[in-house]
Amino acid sequence: MANVAPSDDIFDQLRQIAIGSLEYAMKEPRYNALWRLFLSESDELRKKVKAAFPELKEDALGKLVDSAFEKGQLTDRYDRDFINSVVGLYFGNMDAFITPGMTSDEIAVQVDKVISILKESVGKQ
Repeated sequence: MANVAPSDDIFDQLRQIAIGSLEYAMKEPRYNALWRLFLSESDELRKKVKAAFPELKEDALGKLVDSAFEKGQLTDRYDRDFINSVVGLYFGNMDAFITPGMTSDEIAVQVDKVISILKESVGKQ
């Protein structure tokens, strides 16, 4: 991913995070496999792993959502927790929109579709 100037807009930030993460996952499939395995484990095991690695407790997407609410970038039709869950669902499953061998440009097109859906559904109109 080319270096992109930081943005204050949540949707630009989400796009940058998604593209960077997906490009890395395509280059290092073991990362994606480990993440998928972790997500499918029991709550008890996930809690143990999070206790061993406290940085996993940080809710980075939640912080972006909170900041976007403060800046007036998100609709007030839905509460913060609901929007955070929706964003998390899309991001936790973003790889479902990507196939092996996609170019960076093709990945960006798929990410842009997801960001567009998020922007139209939870963005301030």
